[in-house]
Amino acid sequence: MKKYLTIFFSILFVLISFSISYAQPGRGRDINTRVNQLKEQLNLNDKQVEKIKKIFLARQKKMSEMRNEMADGDRVAMFEKMMKQRKIKDKQIMDVLNKEQKIKYKKILEERIQRFQNRRGGF
Repeated sequence: MKKYLTIFFSILFVLISFSISYAQPGRGRDINTRVNQLKEQLNLNDKQVEKIKKIFLARQKKMSEMRNEMADGDRVAMFEKMMKQRKIKDKQIMDVLNKEQKIKYKKILEERIQRFQNRRGGF
């Protein structure tokens, strides 16, 4: 009986750990959250918010299509295609911004690259 309780609680612990890790902020944020974050950081007007939201929606659709196409394919090729799509998205966003906002957005992009490199150990 003690053995079964130990196994039960071990499995329960693992399940709780997984659920907590998936609840962490950052990954899987929805488009509205990301757009609102940019709205605050860049002081976007309503027209800009709508344009950027459309850019995010189009990118989300494209990324989903790419994942489906390359589900069992080459991960390196998929990563390269995703990075290309990110650059396209960033350029489209830059086209919506004014001069001051472009400067702030470039800084956001640089910080994102820095965080990625630190997380990957200088990848």
